[in-house]
Amino acid sequence: MNHYVYKITCTHPDHFSEYYIGKRSCSCDIYSDKYMGSGTRITRLIKKYGIDFFHKEILCTAHSQEEAYLVEKTLVTEDIINDSLCLNLTIKFTVKTLKSVVIF
Repeated sequence: MNHYVYKITCTHPDHFSEYYIGKRSCSCDIYSDKYMGSGTRITRLIKKYGIDFFHKEILCTAHSQEEAYLVEKTLVTEDIINDSLCLNLTIKFTVKTLKSVVIF
C-alpha cells in the first residue's frame, strides 16, 4: 500500500489559488493516481469547473496510513483552516508516532 499527502490547487479565475490538503492510501502508483480529494468544497468545485482547473501536488510520502494522517494533521492547522483560500473544513485528529516520511 502507498500512502501520501497531497495539495490540490484550483486554477480557475473565480477561485484561483484556493487549495485543499489531504492524505491518501492506495495500491496504485501515487504519481499516476487520479484521486482528487473527498472534501466537500473541493469536490463541489471540481464538479462545477471540471478537473482541468485543478492541479495535484504530492507533498510527501509515508510508510503507513498513520504517518500520512500525522503529516496531514501537522499541515492542516487552525491557521490554515482560517485562511480564506483553504478549502479544508476541519482540523485532522491526532495519531500516535511519526516513524519516517519523505517530504518533497
